Amino acid sequence: MASFQAQIQDLQGQVEAARLNMSQADLAFQQAQEGLGHLASQVKHQSQHQLIAQDEVSQLSQTIANAEAHYEQAQEDLVAAQAAIARLSQDLQQLNLSEEDRQQQLQVLDASLSHYRTQEAVKQVEVRQLRHDLATAKSQLEERQNFLMQYENLADQNTADLAELERQSADLLEQLADLESTAQQQQAELTALREARRVLNETYRAHEQEDRQLQGQLQQLYKDEARAQAQIEKNESLIDSHLDYLSQEYQLTYEAAKTEASQLEDASQVSHQVKEIKRQIDNLGPINLAAIDDYAALDERYTHLREQETDLLTAMGQLQETMDEMDAEVIKRFSEAFHQINQQFQKIFKKLFAGGEAALQLTDPSDLLTTGIDIIAQPPGKRKQHLALLSGGERAFTAIALLFAILETRPVPFCVLDEVEAALDDANVFRYGQYLQNFTENTQFIVITHRKGTMEHADVLYGVTMEQSGVSKLASVRLSEANYD
Repeated sequence: MASFQAQIQDLQGQVEAARLNMSQADLAFQQAQEGLGHLASQVKHQSQHQLIAQDEVSQLSQTIANAEAHYEQAQEDLVAAQAAIARLSQDLQQLNLSEEDRQQQLQVLDASLSHYRTQEAVKQVEVRQLRHDLATAKSQLEERQNFLMQYENLADQNTADLAELERQSADLLEQLADLESTAQQQQAELTALREARRVLNETYRAHEQEDRQLQGQLQQLYKDEARAQAQIEKNESLIDSHLDYLSQEYQLTYEAAKTEASQLEDASQVSHQVKEIKRQIDNLGPINLAAIDDYAALDERYTHLREQETDLLTAMGQLQETMDEMDAEVIKRFSEAFHQINQQFQKIFKKLFAGGEAALQLTDPSDLLTTGIDIIAQPPGKRKQHLALLSGGERAFTAIALLFAILETRPVPFCVLDEVEAALDDANVFRYGQYLQNFTENTQFIVITHRKGTMEHADVLYGVTMEQSGVSKLASVRLSEANYD
């Protein structure tokens, strides 16, 4: 199995190497094709330049021929003019004319000579220009011919390179065909090996399944052997236990018991009798030699507990009577206090609010020990409603009225009020401070407040000042003496 896998891995490596070679060959072939295209474009470009150079050479050759023809014509005209001047000079010398005629002829000849000299100078300039153009044209012709020769050499070199690239491309195509053939062969071999591997895997899985089944059977045999061994050990332990029981209960060995044993007529009946006798023995319990002394101690403890129980029941009865008396007294006092406070509350509410009605109501009049109390108030100009439905100031003033009603019913020597009038307006604050004066004979008040109306009705004012930053100082004013003064 391992050798087949190694062969498969080797073939896979060869296939990958062949694919890599094919990829490299394709890349080289593409590069060769690109090089051929580039050379072809260069050859085409060079051919175009060669045609252009040949046309320019032809044009320069024609220009040189024309210049040479003009130069020859100018030379001929110059020679003809010189010949005409010489001929006219000879004719002038041969003619025997008068001085005036000679002068006229001479002037005409001078004019003709000047004209011919001018034409000669022009022709000489044209000849020099033509010679210069001819030299330039020849120089350009030589440059074009050199350029053409270079292009022809380059074209030959490119043609040779193109032939070499075509040969290399053909070689690469042959190598590519060989690689494709090799790859197909290796692919076929790989397919065959994969098929062989699949068959081997199926065979291996079948053998593995058989091996698992055999392992399962072997494990079951091991389990059966372990259970049998455990059963043997259990039976041996049971035999030892029975032998110990026979020795302890009946003081017999196995051989002696076997000798004394007899055949039972009805084993179930005998077993039932044995169980019944054992049950009766178990019911008797263990033998206690100190049972009489224990009974005496338990009887004494029982008598003591009964006496304690009697005392507790008597005390519970007395406590219940006391609680009933206290409940009756609490109900009586609560009822009296409630009615008194309710009456005072109704009066004080009318005084503080300058009208209106208010009352205290029991939520459960039948059970005064657990009942709750509702405050029903009707300020002037409003309907009667529960305390929770009033405004903040009205609730605060109603609570103050209830507090004053409690103080009227049960005066106390000392009372602290901490900004109870904070939610009241100035008019109600003044009423609140004025009404406090009614309790000053029996109750001393310490009132914490920031309201001026309350301070106006105080006897003594105490305050904290800070004349310097961070230094507090207590200040007091006795208003009763100030008013007296």
